[in-house]
Amino acid sequence: MDTVGTLDQEAMKRKERLKALREGRLKTLNGNSEENGENFPKPLFRNYTPNDDELKSNILPKPDLSEIRNEIKDQLDSGKPKSLIEKEIDLATLAPQKNRLGS
Repeated sequence: MDTVGTLDQEAMKRKERLKALREGRLKTLNGNSEENGENFPKPLFRNYTPNDDELKSNILPKPDLSEIRNEIKDQLDSGKPKSLIEKEIDLATLAPQKNRLGS
């Protein structure tokens, strides 16, 4: 019977959270309410250089392309097929095999 009271309490908490979300407020686990616009993530710029001095600190450094080129070259070299024929075959002396079905 104790679980019924707990379920009712949980349902009331859910209703309060939904009501708070509808009103535009978000309650944290500590019980403090925060506004939605305060905690935006900082932008990181890979290709864009901003004009604002405050945003220039968020520019990511350029990657070293020589490392990437070496990795790509290694992958392309490992993907080349190896020749199945190790010796050169003279096509002039190459004769078809005899048919063994009839013998």
